Order: sequence, then structure tokens, then C-alpha cells
Amino acid sequence: MENWNTWSKAQKQGGGKPPAKDNQGSSKRQIKDLNVHMIHRGQQTSGKRKEFEDEEWKNEPVIFPRIKGGPCNKNPLIITALFGHYRSQYVFFDTGSTSDIMYEQCFEQLEEEDKERLRPIHAPVSGFGGEIMHPWGVITFPVTLSDGIHSRTEEVEFLVLPARSKHDIILGWEAIGDFNAHPSTAHGAVGVPTRTGVAIIHVNRHCYTAESSRPSKVSKQSQRTEPEKWILNKKFPDQTIVIGPAISEIVRTFLKQLLTKNIDVFAWQPADMTGVPRNISEHKLKVNPLITPIVQKKRKMGPEQTKAMNGQVQDLLHAGIIREIKYQTWVANPVMVPKSNGTWRMCIDSKDLNKACPKYCYPLPKIDLKVDVVAPFKFKCFLDAYKGYYQIHMAAGDEDKTTFRTDQGTFCYRMMPFGLKNAGATYQRLMDQDFKGQISRNLEVYVDDLVIKSI
Repeated sequence: MENWNTWSKAQKQGGGKPPAKDNQGSSKRQIKDLNVHMIHRGQQTSGKRKEFEDEEWKNEPVIFPRIKGGPCNKNPLIITALFGHYRSQYVFFDTGSTSDIMYEQCFEQLEEEDKERLRPIHAPVSGFGGEIMHPWGVITFPVTLSDGIHSRTEEVEFLVLPARSKHDIILGWEAIGDFNAHPSTAHGAVGVPTRTGVAIIHVNRHCYTAESSRPSKVSKQSQRTEPEKWILNKKFPDQTIVIGPAISEIVRTFLKQLLTKNIDVFAWQPADMTGVPRNISEHKLKVNPLITPIVQKKRKMGPEQTKAMNGQVQDLLHAGIIREIKYQTWVANPVMVPKSNGTWRMCIDSKDLNKACPKYCYPLPKIDLKVDVVAPFKFKCFLDAYKGYYQIHMAAGDEDKTTFRTDQGTFCYRMMPFGLKNAGATYQRLMDQDFKGQISRNLEVYVDDLVIKSI
């Protein structure tokens, strides 16, 4: 009973929270509280495990306080811990997890400089039910465990999972081994040897509400009824991949793994597009020389449209799709068209220029026949070429004819813009050349829309 009174007094003096100092000195950064609300790793990460240090204090026996009536806790081991300069009250000691896990809602609350330390990893992890997840990466933090008097800090490498949980962090086999920790569910505590003695860290009892409710019986997993919008590149969350509900979980898992391994083949922004060499394809206007060039009268725009236009002009200029021009012949006006998501798309009013150009009679596919061809196939992958027209160069002598004016100056297109006469035919001809060995076999193409078909 004397040991229990001593421990209770120490716990009250510590305030139930880990101190802001660790064994290596005081932290210069203010502790940040996080608001929150059986993992198995596919393979080990590249980081080397710490070599074992034969220090006597690590062999200190852990003796839990006596509990009247005997230890009978049935709740999970959820404690308060520090990692870096963050404090979380939802740290779960899981002796069935082979990895140390940080969940999405915890990672999102980190400061930007800490998020930038995330290192990529291409190893999927499987959960208790066999579901496969692909981590965003791995990140390392010094983790401090303390009972208010004794504390210990160890480096822990976390897998960051794109999933939300009632826990912020899971400390699995690796962290438990690093700390020489002795978790006891029955006592509702974790014993950790430190240089100054054994820290007995008790669970946070206010976290039991969500854990205590258990379903009366196991319900069958419901099938998907809605398409899944999956974020492949976290840097561009608005560009999602839509996966249909009919695809099985196994195929869905392998598909995500395939796309993750080949993430570098996708263009995520205009600057990522290298363009098609001129000797393969370029767009020529063939303007009738007998027609006098037309300079459209400048049109006014509202402040919202002007701001959106200027932003898009800077993006195109940075990507090398347009260039500034001083001496021009034809001049058109930009037109801002509202998109379904509430943003604006900049188009160019090229009706005067198009009237002066002859029609290029390259045949476009019949869309209804394309639909009939792909309909019998079970699996279909729909691809939309990212700003596809901007990958074809304008003929050098025709660039100045695509001039348009803004409040920032006059610019012309170096790459073929949407809206020019015969632009669709030029693009279709390029696609037919590039995929002539696959069209009608496993691929169908209509201008910049592609469908990969499979039985």
C-alpha cells in the first residue's frame, strides 16, 4: 500500500501530463496539443534499427501498483504522449501491430515544416480484415513517454496512412521494443524503464466512451454503391481518379498500387507537359492572304473574371504555352466561361480568324460507333488528355495570328489553343498516328478522350 500512495502522490505532482522536457534538454518549441477527434506492413522501411545498447537501467524490473480486487481493466491502452513538440491524448499501445502508425487527421494538424519531412514509401500495409492501404510515406519524430516524474525519449518512424481513426497514433512492436515497454491491459498501464526509474503511465479513462460501445453482432460488409474518388497525388487533391463501384477490392488494390508506382507518367500541371516534337505534328492555319486581318474591339470584364483571367495567363506564360508579343496582325478577345465547379475557364474568341481559314477535312470518328464498340467490355478505363491541345506546337509563322489582349499586355500562343478551326482534326490525326497499333484492339480514341477496354 505504501508503493501505491507513493505512486499516487507522484502522479498528482506530475499533473497527469508529460513534462515539456526530455532527457536531452528542454525543447525550444512550444508544445502543441492535437485535437482529434492490427496493422501489418508489407516490407520494412530503409531506416536502420538502432543498435542495442547494453545499459543496466533498461533491465530494471517493472512492478505495477497493487489494485484492490486485482487488475481487471478491459479497455485499450490509450495514453498521452509527446512526439516532437506535439501532445496527443490518443496514443494507442497495440501489441498486435507490426508497424508504428500515424493517421491522416493527426498528420494534417502538423506544421508545414514537419509535413515536408515526409519521405515517400511504396510498401502497402494490410489491416486486421485483410484490407490493403497505401501509406503517404514515413516520418520520424522523437516520442516522449512520461508519468510526470520519470520520462524517456526514443526516435520512432511512423507510417502515415490516408485513413482516419479514433486514435492519432499507434505504437506497435517496433516502438514497444525500442522503449523496452511493458504494456498491461489488465492493469490499464504501461511500464517504461528510464534512467531515473520506472515510469508507470496509466491510460486516459476519458477516452473509453467511444471504445466501450460494441455491436451486438457482426454485420456483413456492405458492397460499394458509389464511385470512389481517389487522390493519387496529394499535392493536387482536386485532380482525383474515379474508381467504379463494380471493381472488386482485390482489383482495386492492385490498380492503386500500379498507379502509385507509375505516378511520374502523369502531367499534373501545365509545366509538366513536354509537348510533341514539330516533326511529328504541328498546327498550321493556312490563312487566306486576301482577307484583311481583324483587330477586335476590346471588351470589358468584371473584377472576378479579370482576376481569374490574369491568373490563368500567368500559368500559361510560366509553362511556355503562350508568349508576349509586341507586333501583331490579328487580335482577339479572351472570354471567361463559368465551369460547373464555380471556377472560370479562359477561351479565346477566334471566330474572325476561323472564317479566314479553310476547313481541314480529316475525318473524326463517329461517337455512337465508338460507344457501341466499348459497351461489351467489362472493364473500361476512361482517360482525358490533360490540356491535350497545348501539347501540339503552332506553326512558327502562325503564332502571331493567335494574339489576344489582356490588362497585362498582348500575348500569342506557342501551342495550339482550344477553339481554333481544324484543331480537333489536327489532334485526332496525331492520336491516330500514335496509337495505330492499339486502336480497335484494346483502345478507342475520340480526339483527346481515350478508353482502354478489357474483358
